[in-house]
Amino acid sequence: MFYSEYYPVDFMNGEGLRCTLFVSGCSHGCKGCYNEKTWHPKFGQEYTKELEDQIILTSKMRYRFAKA
Repeated sequence: MFYSEYYPVDFMNGEGLRCTLFVSGCSHGCKGCYNEKTWHPKFGQEYTKELEDQIILTSKMRYRFAKA
């Protein structure tokens, strides 16, 4: 499996704070897709055990923010 992007801390792609992995390969081919380059299943970087370990570690982290 390949992936195009990994964000260990992301608040733009959904509600709350999360880590986000965008995997490669899409057979839909939607007209007007803004990320057409990711359609190929081998676009980007290969998913590795090291990345998986990082994702698991990151998902267990708790973030605290100072109140304004």
